[in-house]
Amino acid sequence: MGIEQRDVIIGNQKLTQAEKDANNKQYYKNQIDRIAARAFGTLMGYGNISEYTRKKVNYDLYNNIIDLNDLNYVCKPYGADAGELPAQMVNRDISSNKIKLILGMEMQRPFPWKAVATNYEATTRKEQLKSKMISEYVVNTIMLPIQQEIELQYAESLQNKQLTPEEKQKIQQQISDEIKSKTPDEVLKYMSREHQDPAEVLANQILNYIIQKENVKFKFNLGYKHATLAGEEIYWVSIINNKPVLRNVNPLYFDYERTHENQFVQDSSWAVYDLRLSVSDVITWFGEELTDEQIDRLYESFPYGGPNSIGQSVIDDTAYKHDGYTVRVLHCQWKGLKKIQFLKYISPETGEEEEMIVDETYKLNKKNGDISLKVEWIPETHEGFRIAHDIYVGCEPVKGQHKDLDNL
Repeated sequence: MGIEQRDVIIGNQKLTQAEKDANNKQYYKNQIDRIAARAFGTLMGYGNISEYTRKKVNYDLYNNIIDLNDLNYVCKPYGADAGELPAQMVNRDISSNKIKLILGMEMQRPFPWKAVATNYEATTRKEQLKSKMISEYVVNTIMLPIQQEIELQYAESLQNKQLTPEEKQKIQQQISDEIKSKTPDEVLKYMSREHQDPAEVLANQILNYIIQKENVKFKFNLGYKHATLAGEEIYWVSIINNKPVLRNVNPLYFDYERTHENQFVQDSSWAVYDLRLSVSDVITWFGEELTDEQIDRLYESFPYGGPNSIGQSVIDDTAYKHDGYTVRVLHCQWKGLKKIQFLKYISPETGEEEEMIVDETYKLNKKNGDISLKVEWIPETHEGFRIAHDIYVGCEPVKGQHKDLDNL
């Protein structure tokens, strides 16, 4: 990316969760302050302009806003002393209509997201059901002569005059469809196209509910707009009030570690989002973690959205200043370390040596059959919010982190 940044995640990371939570979560406060001090610097990634300025110009042009100062190198090639040029610069919008057209077309496209189980247990269940259906076909084929003989014996009953022709035809069609559905080709077709593992069914039900509740299609369309203007499409997935949420991240107010090896934001060692919230929004998001004194202080500092320095931005770029009417909330995430332990023990059921992962607080107990305990440190993502300058909330490991048990 042509941009170099020093990693701001410093200090001792080999701390247990209890140590991270000690001293009123001082570990989290230190990490948030370090990221806040390092982020949003004037990063010279494109010529002599910052990342923020580059993106801001694109958003302004989309909204038909032009800053003549951005064109001084063309309009005043000999410097400001040469005076103003007689021509008046008028913006001729040639891009926003095309972008809006693309967004409209994208919104009309289908949204066919689907959850598919790929874990070993789900695959095994599929194979077992497929094997069972093929086996049943073989058995039915062997039993077919016997079945025909029995049907012949009860032919008179099948010709019961009480049954209407439509009912007889329906029964015959059901028998024919049932036999046809058990053939090997039909079994394989069903397994590949129609069958869903129970885990897939539940996952798709949850996914469809979230898509409707969170208006995911609209938010993806808005993210696509950010991608066309800023070259970045970023989303934040988290849990608020015990419910999953999906939010768009405005690239103008987002920063993360940039290295030549990281192609995706989620691979960075830290990221920060500069939120501008009203006091009521802050209470809605973090009310349960704020004390009465902190809530009163926020309302006193921002009476009816009045300006105050409590939320002043620390960003150096002169084009990026806080409006003073909303509370500045920094949401920081970074990758620390988590302590896990591998316990070798004698299984009481089999009497053989086995291994399992235990909590970081577990102590070796040889009386219970424990053999050894090996400590490992694995990456873990943490997060925290800093409201104004000195209110810290939501400091904890990120919920719902995915860990590959085959490669921790």
